[in-house]
Amino acid sequence: DWNDALKDGHYYAAGGASNAPTSDAFVGSVTRFDDNNLLQMASRLDADEVYIRRRLAGTFSSWARLARAAEVPASATLETRQSATGTDIDFPGIPSGTKEITVMFDGVSTNGTTDLLVQIGDSGGFEITGYASSSSDPGGNSASTAGFVIRHTTTGDSHSGAMRLSLMDAASFQWVETHGTTRNSGAADAGGGVKSLSGELTQIRITTVGGNTFNAGTINISYR
Repeated sequence: DWNDALKDGHYYAAGGASNAPTSDAFVGSVTRFDDNNLLQMASRLDADEVYIRRRLAGTFSSWARLARAAEVPASATLETRQSATGTDIDFPGIPSGTKEITVMFDGVSTNGTTDLLVQIGDSGGFEITGYASSSSDPGGNSASTAGFVIRHTTTGDSHSGAMRLSLMDAASFQWVETHGTTRNSGAADAGGGVKSLSGELTQIRITTVGGNTFNAGTINISYR
């Protein structure tokens, strides 16, 4: 919605216009946004760039670059959801260059009362130490150094919600996480954490504390 990008007759653009399109070298459109102004958008297909310019009282401004294809966030890749059974649910094969991962829970429960953990790993395997993680609900707080923890205290409680992991520092492979889930009992969990790997993240594991077994629900991830 261009109206959201235009404030008081101004537009916002990034970068210069060294590759600005000529009058006969673009595919574009013209959009009226008030009685006196027109906004023209041009796409340079050969440079994967998008430019805009405005016309005020019949005179066009210079072209300004709005975005390049490389600057537009990539669409998220959604994996195939897995049934929450057994002790570990793994998602291998996360590609190089991934910067954001979302772990999603739908009605996930276990046969015990110990916490859930999300562990991250690189080509050397899953990391099971060195996390700084906590999760709270109305009844208290859980902390863990073995994974990103989601507090769980009652057999039969099922969790629905999401955990988001974001790459904070590519040089040290440092990831931060935040999460929020709701339970069928009416309680809710929220928390966060941080963990650095020894290499680029390639895999995610959802497991439990103490070897409890998943017995209901589904889990999926998306990444970009």
